[in-house]
Amino acid sequence: DRNARQGIFNTFTELLRRAVDGRPAVFLVDDLHFADEATLTLLGTVAQRGALTYLLCGTAPDTLRLSGEAEPSPVERFCAEAPAELAVRRVGLPAFSPSDVVEYLESVFPDVNIPEGLDANLARVTGGNPLFLSEIVRALVDDGKVQLVGQEWEIAEIDDLYLARSLEEIVTAKIAALEGRDRDILERASTLGEDVPVSMLTGS
Repeated sequence: DRNARQGIFNTFTELLRRAVDGRPAVFLVDDLHFADEATLTLLGTVAQRGALTYLLCGTAPDTLRLSGEAEPSPVERFCAEAPAELAVRRVGLPAFSPSDVVEYLESVFPDVNIPEGLDANLARVTGGNPLFLSEIVRALVDDGKVQLVGQEWEIAEIDDLYLARSLEEIVTAKIAALEGRDRDILERASTLGEDVPVSMLTGS
């Protein structure tokens, strides 16, 4: 009902107003392409009321339409129909290039020696996905492929077959490496939803 929805909007707006306490704020919303109409209406309503000074930054794939959808997704319609006062802008973030991979590696490992072609290989395997790249680098460190030699970081020559082909492959390998008791706890937690109280795990 309309009155109930307006009550929720008012409560949410007041909650945000108290939380920021008059200061400008930045709100980050990941996977905005999964948002439904009600959530987007709420965000738009809060912005139009002018009770807050804030920047809302949402992330979504280049195509806002989910796989298999014939109609535009709610967020795609929201961006197309948003009133001018909301100042909605879409900023494209290109995938990491080989030079971006080099910059990332050098930011993590100063004075690193990068084997020839590794930057291009990592950009190709990860599809330029920063999260995927960071997980591969973490795996390289765990496996001793990256070491500090004197004052410089050295990355060993990496066989093409060594690199994981997906984030799922990396996660699966991490789970397989867990001790039996830890894996058992993880398996139980996976059946209980996203928010799992510690007390429920210890009791199980």
